[in-house]
Amino acid sequence: MNRSSVWGAVTALALAGTAGASAVADEPMSPDDFRIYCGYLEESQNAKYQKMSPKKRDAAIAARAHVTPKKLAKILAQGGAFGDSCDAIVKGAEKSITDALQGTRVKGRVEFVEVTAPDWDKLVVRVRWKGEEDRFLEEEAATVAWTVHHTLPMVKEIGVAAYDPTNPENTWFEGIIANRRLGNIEKDRIDSFADTRYIRLFDNRKFANPRP
Repeated sequence: MNRSSVWGAVTALALAGTAGASAVADEPMSPDDFRIYCGYLEESQNAKYQKMSPKKRDAAIAARAHVTPKKLAKILAQGGAFGDSCDAIVKGAEKSITDALQGTRVKGRVEFVEVTAPDWDKLVVRVRWKGEEDRFLEEEAATVAWTVHHTLPMVKEIGVAAYDPTNPENTWFEGIIANRRLGNIEKDRIDSFADTRYIRLFDNRKFANPRP
């Protein structure tokens, strides 16, 4: 990952007034926080910080990222809980998500989970599973999205696809949901709202059997 591109993106975000937003104690790690975390891990290895005390180093890096030292400390704690490097987080996320999905309605039907980070400001997850019945696709898509988000809250985008159990070449449903919409899905209300509200949170929705 190119250090200048990471911090250039961080700076642009901060100037837009979002990276330095205050956070509540239980706020999950966001895509913006993940970008700052990865930028910090790279920037802190710069030779110019090696003679500084940890406190001065972190204050200097926080200033560059346009966040307070307190906010940076929170981001480092959140990121550290997921892994000590961003590459490790990405690599470990596939298993974590796959394991989490085994406790849901798509248990035993997940074909693959793919996690990529073309840049640290875009952590992307793709999930494909074997559909069970066409009428349950909305519930399954919402369940997969909720599970991924609660396993990897800093995901930027989730792509989902369910295929015909009688023909893997036939995709029954596919769509993409952005992080900013994931919080609208409530696990306990999926059965009630999946086909009327939650499915509309997905962009580029495609059904093999069109809905009304």
